[in-house]
Amino acid sequence: MLSPTELSKTLARTPLFEGAPEDVLSTMGNRMQMLRLSEGDILFNEGDLADGLYLVVKGRVSIWSGAVEIRERIEGEYVGELALIDDSPHSATVRAKTDATLLKLHRGDFHQVLSTSPQVATGLLRILGQKIKQDTVYQIAAVRQQEQHEYDLKRAHEIQTTMLPTGNFSLDWMHLTGKSQPAAQVGGDYYDYCQLPDGRVSVAIGDVAGHGFYSGLLVALVSSGFDFQMEIDPSPSSVLTALNKIVRNYRHMRMLMTFSYLIINHSDRTLTFANAGHPHPYLYRAKERRWNVLKSDNLPPLGTRLKFQPEPQHISWQSGDRLFLYSDGLTEERGTGEEEYGTDALERFLDNYALQSPHTMITALDAELAEFRGDNPLQDDLTVVIIHLL
Repeated sequence: MLSPTELSKTLARTPLFEGAPEDVLSTMGNRMQMLRLSEGDILFNEGDLADGLYLVVKGRVSIWSGAVEIRERIEGEYVGELALIDDSPHSATVRAKTDATLLKLHRGDFHQVLSTSPQVATGLLRILGQKIKQDTVYQIAAVRQQEQHEYDLKRAHEIQTTMLPTGNFSLDWMHLTGKSQPAAQVGGDYYDYCQLPDGRVSVAIGDVAGHGFYSGLLVALVSSGFDFQMEIDPSPSSVLTALNKIVRNYRHMRMLMTFSYLIINHSDRTLTFANAGHPHPYLYRAKERRWNVLKSDNLPPLGTRLKFQPEPQHISWQSGDRLFLYSDGLTEERGTGEEEYGTDALERFLDNYALQSPHTMITALDAELAEFRGDNPLQDDLTVVIIHLL
């Protein structure tokens, strides 16, 4: 807590109260409310009712317009100045950039002092004039930055879209359909497939923790690494080991990525697969008329410093079998009551549509999730890959 003397000295050093008599400083100090914020705390949000000015006594706060940081305020500076003369809602969001201490001056208290102190009135006019000039400059800069940000996201979305497969993939012994839907303009989900020179088909699906620009950038690196590894050694052990190094060495920030990879061999009707922290695929056995979970070794997600030694599993498949691969955005999708879609609902869906074509299954799943989600936005990136083995 500041002593009355320290508080008066602090106020006297600010543009608003510069030159104000000691009794005015003492009165204002007694009426101001002290607030303490931890780093990241919100002081007020854009659209909140404004009822006073905040003086930064210690630390720093940042002013945000949407997703763009306009500027920061440091010790001795103000936020919310216009609230002293106008009751319009706040036009920006302010959050603590560091641990911070602030003093709040309510509009009503300020008006009582304003009528008795011309020095304070002069100070108010001075800082309001400065604020209007500064806000004009920073708002123009914020608009330009937001426009650039939106352009960058648009270009990143276009690039990512070109990296993911489009349409269906068909051979005389298999049909494959995949779909990836990002929660943001740029997503963190990934899937791909490749027919190898010897006729086998490799299929991959992955999920970077989170979504957005930097998740999309990591997806681009993994996609390039996957393509390159297909030329060198497409075996599950080699692919997961190589991609683990790419994610682990991602220098922009520490991120993790779950990944599931399999190779389908038509000549001997075998399936080789490995999994790194990703939801296990489902395999439908046509003769048994039921779905099985393809559980493999419990590798950690790509990017950790933990022991990483893939040990692929091998199983046989028969004509009529199907594979269903997905990201956890599917089972974690939220309904209108905030409940998750969940594994039980997914398995009921798989039972109901087990004999449908991959394209029909994805269309039906889209419709079911849309009804389940209602008006809620997509919570996480969502990717599904379905394979029918003929």
